[in-house]
Amino acid sequence: MPPCRLQRLAGLEYLGEARYFVTMCCRERQPLFREATSVTAVGTQLLRTADSYRFAVLAYTFMPDHVHLLVEGTSESSDFRRFISTWRRRSSAALWTVQPHGLWQHGYYERILRRDEASVLVCHYILNNPVRAGLVADPADYPFGWSCL
Repeated sequence: MPPCRLQRLAGLEYLGEARYFVTMCCRERQPLFREATSVTAVGTQLLRTADSYRFAVLAYTFMPDHVHLLVEGTSESSDFRRFISTWRRRSSAALWTVQPHGLWQHGYYERILRRDEASVLVCHYILNNPVRAGLVADPADYPFGWSCL
């Protein structure tokens, strides 16, 4: 798992129609995403927040102790940092009874995709994460992954 990034790239505003591959770990790497109820609660907040901040969710996989996302800003006003900050706050609140000390590890890792990078390759990586972890033999068998591509 990549280390969490505490600093964003200097001079970059994280605004507009960019694509981001995000990895975010649960606090103390606790396996909070083993149950559908937790994944549904956090996933609902993801979609709600993406809509509010003008982001399209292209793919996600909720692993037991972390999540991978591919998201894309859909307007010039799409603000990635505000989107992620709001989602982290809303999803933590959604699981407050399960994890009262906060859902997420401090920081997260993001990679901005270049224009020539194919989203489908990143989606393939995201959806195959449970296979690489030995949780399933086929990504279609994993219940907590999805992609529109």
